Order: sequence, then C-alpha cells, then structure tokens
Amino acid sequence: MVRRRAAILFADVVGYSRLTERDEEGTHRTLRAYFDVWSDFIRECGGRIVNCAGDALLAEMPDAARALSCAVGVHQTIRDRNRDVPVDRRLRFRVGINTGNVIVDPDDIYGEGVNIAARLAGRAQAGGICISEADFSELQRPANVGFEFLGDLQVKNIAKPIGAYKVLLRPEDAGKILSRKALSARPFPRALMALAVIAIIAVATGLILPQRPKAPDLEPAAGQSATSLLAKPSITVLPFQNLTGDPEQALLAESIADGISAALAKFSNLSVSVSGQIGSGGTTDAQGAERKVMGVPTRYVLHGAVRRSPNHIRITTQLFDQNARRYVWGGRYDTALNDVFSSDNGVIDKIAAGLWTQITQNDETGSWRNEAGTAEAYRLAVIGLQHYRRFTPADNTEAKYYFRRTVTLDPEFLTAWAGLGWSYFNEAQYGWGENPQDSLARASALATKVLEIDPSHAEARALESAIKRNSVQTEPVFY
Repeated sequence: MVRRRAAILFADVVGYSRLTERDEEGTHRTLRAYFDVWSDFIRECGGRIVNCAGDALLAEMPDAARALSCAVGVHQTIRDRNRDVPVDRRLRFRVGINTGNVIVDPDDIYGEGVNIAARLAGRAQAGGICISEADFSELQRPANVGFEFLGDLQVKNIAKPIGAYKVLLRPEDAGKILSRKALSARPFPRALMALAVIAIIAVATGLILPQRPKAPDLEPAAGQSATSLLAKPSITVLPFQNLTGDPEQALLAESIADGISAALAKFSNLSVSVSGQIGSGGTTDAQGAERKVMGVPTRYVLHGAVRRSPNHIRITTQLFDQNARRYVWGGRYDTALNDVFSSDNGVIDKIAAGLWTQITQNDETGSWRNEAGTAEAYRLAVIGLQHYRRFTPADNTEAKYYFRRTVTLDPEFLTAWAGLGWSYFNEAQYGWGENPQDSLARASALATKVLEIDPSHAEARALESAIKRNSVQTEPVFY
C-alpha cells in the first residue's frame, strides 16, 4: 500500500440533478465541455485528473497554490461562458482544496486528505472555492483573490473540526483577508492604528461595532422557535427500565439506550440527546417532562424497557410526540442476547431505523401533505425542505429553487412561501448571498405576505420574529 502527501482538488456541480431533470442531453454536453476546461487547467498547473464520477472531479496537484490557481482560472472561464446562459440553467462547480495524506492505487487515491477536500467543497457556494486553513497558512497570498475565515467546521465522518477559508473572487475583494485570526500573524500597519484605537474606544463607551454573523451551527440556537424550518426534528432518549428484577442488569438497560442514541446520531437530519432522569417509581414520564435539545423543547421522547432471560432479551419501545401529545410509534423486539449489539443488522440498528423512518415521515408528510394542493407541489416542497436542513450555501440556493417552484405551482401553499422566506433570511444572516439587505427585505416581505393571509401561521411568525431579532450588518474589516 503506497501512501504519500498530496494537494487534493475536488469539484462537483451544484444542482446537477435539477439541471439534468430539465435538459439531460444538454446538461451532459455542457458537463463534458467543462470537464475539458478543467483538464486543460489542471495539466497547465502540473496536476493530473485522478477520476471523474458523474458530475464530480478529483485531481491531484503539486501544491495548494497551484490547485488554487487552477480553480480560480476554471471559475473565471466558466463564468464567462455562462454569461449568455439563463441563471437557472447555468452549470457551476464548487471546489474544495486540501493537502493531506492519501493512499495511492494504480487508478485512484483514497484517504482522509481526499475526504476533507470533498467535505470542504460541500461548504463552498456555487462557483466558489473553500480551502483548508492549513493550506491557507502556507500560501503566498495571491493578489487577485481575497479570503474569509469560515471558522472550524465540523464535517461528516471527520472527527476533528477543520479550519477553512472561503476564497473571495470578486475584483473588489482582491487582497482582502476577512479574518481577525489571520491578522494576528501579520504586522499591523501604522496607518490603521488609529482605526483600531477608534474601535477600542467605541467598545469601551458602549458603541458596539456591528458583528459579522457567525457561520451557522447545525443545531438551533437557544431560544429559537422549535417550530421553525431551521430546527431539525429532535429526540430525547430516556433511560430504559430494567424489568428483570436483577440490579446487575441495570447496566444492560443503560447500554441499550446509549446504543440507540448513538445509532440515531448517525442520521444527520436528527438532533439527539440522552436524559439521565427516570420518573418516580422507576418509570419514564414522557408526558410530564419538558425535554430540551440545545435549549429548544425536544419534539420526540423515546422510552422503553428491557427484560432478560438467561439467553434471550426482550426490548420494548414507545415514541411520544410532544407536539401531538400522543404516542406515535412503538415496537417489541425478542432476540438472542448476542444479537442486540451486533454490527450486522442488530436489534439496536433496527430500532434506530424504525425510529428514523417514523420521525421523518411524521415530520415531513403530516401537515405538509395536507396543506399541499397537489402531489407534485408536496414533492417539490419536501425536496426544498431536505436541501434547507443540510444548511450549506449551495443547499440553501437549491432550497430557494424548489420552494419557488412549489409556490408557482401552488400559490396557496403558505408554508412553502414561508420556506422561501427562511431561505432568503439565511442568505442575509450568514452572508450566503450577494446583497444581504435585499435578501432580508425579501424575507420580510414573504413573512408579511403569509401573515396577511393567516395571522397565526407558525412558520411565518417565527420568521418575522427572527428578522426582528437579527439585524444584518457588515463588520468593518481591517486588512
């Protein structure tokens, strides 16, 4: 097995499935032409294309600087080619760049270095580039682009957070570094010292400088409405009762509850917590508890019981929906003891899969299915919601597209209008759009539109409240 350190460039197309749905042959022709553009630039920069799978491209580059130069050149070329193409038909790539260790096969490369590059690409905007902090620190800053620190990102299947920078491609951002972290290692220009003093005085006298919104957490912040589209379905797993009568089996019941929590945590569209409290008399009181996840009342509460014989075990479960105030799912599982924690389709995984199916169906098909005027409007709205909850700039753009298609087809689908408003709010709040003030104005207008029709609409009221709480401002940047 050959290992080496390499600069990895990963690129894929934003919204490729949507584009092929509209024009499969034309999209495929354009993709092949753009892959040729990538091939030319990668070769000129001394790299090689490792493989192309579907709409994604993986390349090995000599170093991060040439990987960045390559990506910038491709983006500029594709942007020029897209000028005469309608916005909703433009094929645009997002790029991730990372230098790390890889495993080399004759026809492919693998390893964490590749995985991180792919995850960084997922955090980039359409037509954008995301580069690891380690690579940024090694770069001789190119004069034709700027950089903005995105924070330490927690990405799927990577244990440690990854520091990352967004590459700013607009001409007016050339040379900028929107990051206090990056400034600490650079000399502070004397000409800017006065500005820094003014900033310190402003803070000291209460004239707080406006803050650039932080990158969003994947979980809802404390105090946020649990009914908001922003909130993923949340579940608290209570400790399971030990019905065996043997105190020594209490650890087994606890391990089963912990195992179910861990299995549920693998589903990225759920917020999972474990409660350490058991109701009086040894029972879990789901109805009497106001469980919370990240400060928000959790919607679902799971409790159960375990009874063990010498070689077999019975697990019973019940899922309580706090919104509906009723039990919505339950199950009984009889199995051999050694099959409970089996990694090959064990009982723990079966319970988690059943819970996930129930919660997903209950969460995305209940009121939405009843509100939608047609099956197609419902389908489009659910796709929009799925993109929305992934909470990346690219997925937020896709969510807007699908919510807009929904309301065009079904103008009376108020929750889809609210979803479109939330998508614009995200653009404004997290700097995902070109014009935050315009995005905020659109979000406000959509909330008002829905509330004029239904003053009690929960999503629109939550959106209106979020807009009032969060003023979208731009932080002065010293560079």
